[in-house]
Amino acid sequence: MLPPVKKKKMNPLLMKVIVISVGMHVIAGFIAGIITVANIVIQEDAQFEEPPVVEIEEPPPPVKVQIKPQQPKQQQAQRLSMRPVANIAVAQVDVNLPDMDQSFTVSAGLGGIGGGSLLGGTRGSIGMGLSDVSVFGLKTRAERILFVIDANRQMVTDKKGGLNSYKVIKDEITDMVGNLSAGTLFNVMLQDRSRTMLFKPQLTSAGAEVHQELIQWINPINASATKVGLEDNRLAKKPQLKTLNGEAVNTAIRHGWRGNETGFITQVALEQNVDAIFFITA
Repeated sequence: MLPPVKKKKMNPLLMKVIVISVGMHVIAGFIAGIITVANIVIQEDAQFEEPPVVEIEEPPPPVKVQIKPQQPKQQQAQRLSMRPVANIAVAQVDVNLPDMDQSFTVSAGLGGIGGGSLLGGTRGSIGMGLSDVSVFGLKTRAERILFVIDANRQMVTDKKGGLNSYKVIKDEITDMVGNLSAGTLFNVMLQDRSRTMLFKPQLTSAGAEVHQELIQWINPINASATKVGLEDNRLAKKPQLKTLNGEAVNTAIRHGWRGNETGFITQVALEQNVDAIFFITA
């Protein structure tokens, strides 16, 4: 028979240490739990910034503008008056003719600009081809121009003339034609006593091409002392007058005796239906 086992008694001091250790762990765990819950669950209150203070501005006081309608201006009635044409004073025109000492003279006839011709014929015009023309100091404005140049041998045998002076005349006329407005109509007529030769059968429009044609046409005239005037030129003919057939003056200038060529050529030039004529003669 086995002897009975004796129960050992627990050391009371050890028991106290164990109890105290367990109690401290329980307390530490409780405190740690409280701190964790406080950090997770209990959050700090959100802080908001205060909005800026808005200043309320008062609207400007209303402005009242009164617009008064303008009164229409009353135009004073113009008083019309009539005067006889004979009582209207006309200012003198300064033509500035060339000096008589020159070896040639220049004359021009002026007609109604845009309204008719030198012979009084009527034709419509809006003045688009007007050109300011100045030939040896004589100035005018026209849109239908005729240049009449004396080609008689006296133009090149005169002491103050000569071939060089005649070349100056031809250069002056051709340069003048080259500077005419595009809508200006012109023609050039050479005259040797009662015989004439026209550059074109009728008035032609100014332009670069016709300018070159005129230079080639007029250059051979009086270019050499061995052949002067239009005496041997088969294209030069005595023209027939077409106006004032029943007038005594017209009958007289048709005879063509020496000294009357200027009147005859003037009548021929007037029948070309132009506004201005420049007549260069010895």
